[in-house]
Formats: sequence, C-alpha cells, structure tokens
Amino acid sequence: MKEFREKIDLIDEKILDLLIERFDLSIKIGSYKKINKLEIENLKREDEIAKSFPDLYKKNIENIYREIFKNSKHMQEKLFLYLDKNIVLIGMPGCGKTTLGEILSKKLKRDFFDTDKEFENLYGSPEEFIIREGLSKFRDIESEILRKFSKNKYGVISTGGGIVERKENLEILKDNSVIYYIDRDTDKLTLSGIQPLYKKDLYKLREKRENLYREFSDEIIKNNTVPQDAVGKLIESFNNDILVKARAGVL
Repeated sequence: MKEFREKIDLIDEKILDLLIERFDLSIKIGSYKKINKLEIENLKREDEIAKSFPDLYKKNIENIYREIFKNSKHMQEKLFLYLDKNIVLIGMPGCGKTTLGEILSKKLKRDFFDTDKEFENLYGSPEEFIIREGLSKFRDIESEILRKFSKNKYGVISTGGGIVERKENLEILKDNSVIYYIDRDTDKLTLSGIQPLYKKDLYKLREKRENLYREFSDEIIKNNTVPQDAVGKLIESFNNDILVKARAGVL
C-alpha cells in the first residue's frame, strides 16, 4: 500500500503542476478574448476535446475535464470584470503619459482619454486659465474631468501632472482603476507643454510630488528610453498583476 501511495503522490504532483500551467493559460486566453471581443464560452472547443479522450476511463476523465472547463470559464468571467478597470497614468509634466497612453490604448484596443486635452478643448490654454481664474479653480475642473472619465470602463486615462495634489482624486480613481506612476528622470522631462509656472523649478516640484505619485500608484514604470520600452513594461506589469491575483483567488 505504501508503494502505491508513493506512486500516486508523484502522479498528483505532476497533475497539480499541469493544472497550474493550464489555469495560467486560461487567464492569458481570457485576456486575449477580452481584447478581441470574443465570447468566453466555446462549446465547440469543449466537445472537440471531449471526443479526443481515450476509451479507458472515458466517462471519469470527461467528468474531470468538464469541471476544469467550468472553473476556467468562471475564472475568465471574473477576469473580464477586472479588465473593465481603467489603466490610469500619472506622473510629472513631460514624463510621456500622453504618448504612452496613446500607444497602450491601441495595443490593448481600449479607449483613450486625456484630462489635459479635455481641459484645453473645453477651456483653452491651462496656463491662461490659471492666470485668469486661479490654480484652485483649475484643480476643481481637473477633478470634474477625472470623475467623468473614471466612469468609463476599459479605458486608458492620461492625467495632468498635478492630479495627485488633491486626495479626492485618489478616491475617484481607486475603485475602477489600476494606476501607474510614469517615472522619468527630471532632466529628461520634455519641457514643451509644461506650465510656465513650473518650468523654473522642476526639481523642487518633483520633490514636492514624488511621495504623492508613489502613494497614488499601484506600480511604477520607468520611462527613460523609447516609449515602446515603457509600454512593454506596462503591459508586462499589468499581465503579471492579473496572474498573481488569479493564482491567489482574489481576481
């Protein structure tokens, strides 16, 4: 009996490893289905697999596989809900949020929203508005735009550099977003488009906001090279986070 049990234990170890690998693949397939707007359930595929079973223990094997199919579909259903979360990019002015957001949204087939561009469309130049109406009024409107965009699902949102200066913005985002801090060295920040009020002292501004960016964000992505590298890191981080959550059963 001991020898039998030892053999079963070895077989079970292999089965468990293969089940983990299979469920990992189910999560990756689920992400692909979401991006490409495919249905979760594929009964034709399930039937094809069932027909391939050997005659030995066929009914027993089919019952086990039907349970695997059911669990895989349940995981993908929860994954679809999680993937509805927006991907939000925060960081210093000129760190590349808009560029990365546009590339990322195309790769993941998500809608793209830019709070700075939306402000300009509605009110014109932020610099002129701040001079005319004051910074506090600008932040009020910025939060309103953020609140509007955060009600969307399955989007990529690029935010203004100062979005972290109001804690209420974190409350707006946290329930329906995964937030990435785009970290670019201060001397590499692109100065075009940065508000003149900040150009003179980017280092001091960075020091003021650094902890806020980290507090707001779920992950930090370095962006000191070409945009494609940072986008690749974003997608890798997002997919790894999904896998970790799925394996832990919290997805």
